[in-house]
This record gives sequence, C-alpha cells and structure tokens, in this order.
Amino acid sequence: MASPATLAPARASSWVDTLGGVVRESKRIVAAHTRHFLALSVLFLLPLSLLLVAAPPLFATPLLRPDPLLPPHETLLRGTAGGPLSAFLACACAAAAAALLALCAAAVITHSVRDGFFGRPVRVAAALRSLSSSLWRLLLTSLSAAVVLAAYAAIITSIFLLCLHVLPFLGFHEGHLDPTVFATAAAAVMVLGAVYLQVNWALAGVVAVAESNWGFDPLRRSAHLVKGMRWGVLCLILFFSVATGLVLWSAERGWASAVEDWPGAAPVVTLMVWTSAVTVVILLYSLVSTTVLYIYCKALHGELAGEIAEEFAREYVCLPFDDRKVPHIVSVIWQ
Repeated sequence: MASPATLAPARASSWVDTLGGVVRESKRIVAAHTRHFLALSVLFLLPLSLLLVAAPPLFATPLLRPDPLLPPHETLLRGTAGGPLSAFLACACAAAAAALLALCAAAVITHSVRDGFFGRPVRVAAALRSLSSSLWRLLLTSLSAAVVLAAYAAIITSIFLLCLHVLPFLGFHEGHLDPTVFATAAAAVMVLGAVYLQVNWALAGVVAVAESNWGFDPLRRSAHLVKGMRWGVLCLILFFSVATGLVLWSAERGWASAVEDWPGAAPVVTLMVWTSAVTVVILLYSLVSTTVLYIYCKALHGELAGEIAEEFAREYVCLPFDDRKVPHIVSVIWQ
C-alpha cells in the first residue's frame, strides 16, 4: 500500500515568481504540442476570432450607415420593416455562436493542457471526446456566474435608487443631490465588484472541466484556489483583456476606413486577417495560462501531491516550478 505522498518543504514563493512560472510553463506546453493546439485553434478559436473581428462592424454598418442612394422615406420604411429586427437577430445568433465556440475551446484546451502538463499523450480525438462531458458543465457554470452578476447589479442599482428617494427625507436638498454623481459612484462600485468577482472566478471554467463540478461549486472552488494569487490573476486578466481590446479596436478602425474607401480596401483585408490571427494566439495563450495557473494554485495549496502520486507512481518528479532554484519535489514511497 502506498504511503501518502509528501511535498518537500520549500520557501513560499511570491505571486510574481509563481506568475513567471505560469508564463514559462504555458509557453513550454504550447511549444511541445504545436500541431495539436494549432488544430484546436483552427476548429474553435479561428471561427471565434473571425466573429469577434468581423461581426461588430458588419452588423453596425447597415444600421449606422444607411444607403445614400435610397430616398430618406424608403430608408426609414426599410429600417422600420425589418432592418433593426434582422440586425438584432443576427447579433443574437452571432453572440450565441461566439459563446458556444468559446466554451468548446475552453473545454478542449483545458483537457489538452492538463494532459500535456502531466506528460500524458495529447490527442485531438481525446480532446474532442471530452466535450460530451465538460461542455454542459461549463455552460451551467457560466449561467450560474451570470445569475450572480445580474443579482449583484440589481442590488447596486436598487441601493442607488433607494438613496435618491430616501436622502431628501433626511434633510438633503434635492438641488444638492446630483444624480450624475450617484450614477457614477454606482457604476464604479459595480465595475470594481465585477472585477473582484472575475478575479475570484478566473479558475471556475478549469475547475468545471478538471474536477467534474458545475453550477456554483466551481465558483466557490475557484475563489478558494486563487487565495494568495489574486494579484497574479488580475495581471493575467488585464494583460489578455487589454491585448484583445487593442487588436479588436485596430480591426474596427481599419474596417471603418474600408467602408469610406472601398477601392483601397485591400490593405484593410490584410489587416483583418492579421488581427484574426493575433486574436487566435491571444485567446490560446489565455486559456493555456489559466489552466496552468489552476495547477500551480493547487500546488500552492498543497493539493497537487496526490494527483502527482497517481500519475507518476514509483517516480521522483520535479515539478516545473521556478521557486528561486528551490524546486518542489514529490516523493512517492511504495511498500
């Protein structure tokens, strides 16, 4: 019978060191399985990036830029008859497709990264088969997070409206109560709270795939795992969010110039292709680094030894932690 695996004591690393290890390990895993992640990216991330890059300007152009050759009354009749409704339905379908592609990409890439991290064979077929069991868990977890966010927004809005109605009865003159100030404060509180929840829930998707949980359980589990690494999680979220936003903004600006000058649209098409490719890379590394961060957080909480023991029995395993040249060693002893 195997004795419990023991994790050799090591000096606690800061979140900066751990984040550096996450980045290096993410690059190593992608480099070691380039063709595998390329195939998954073509299947899921490339269509998602095309939707993100091309859909917003395509849907906004007919609404914001009516046909100048049509008379105003005909333009109005066309827009009233079905233009806005058709555009809304198209946007809804595009959003649903993007959400489905994002969930599928998160499921298969999380499965592949865990296999690659522990040295198991990484196969596209196995990753696709994992969708049948992990996709619905990711969907229910995402819906649970949306319910919590909606409830949080409703509470903040209710408090804001209550203050506007109650403060005049407490002696505050209506002229001194600027609704704009209250609305700005409420929006700031809402945004800060949403960012805090996003940091705490950053690993919820990985938990849903790796630990077969769904609903609110992955949210609570993620909040526990990120303790001690919240600043690192925030840095990852900000980096990938800003990078994606800049790329999509550059694509939108290029599309706007193409609408105004179609003869010179060839460079813009090149820009769209380039921004789609860059978006794929950003999304891929975002998903990979989140999964690696989950593994590192489990190790920091002392939860990885049992999993390592199961994967590598009768072995001494040096985990890829760069803890100032003090590696974490898992020793498994069999009797």
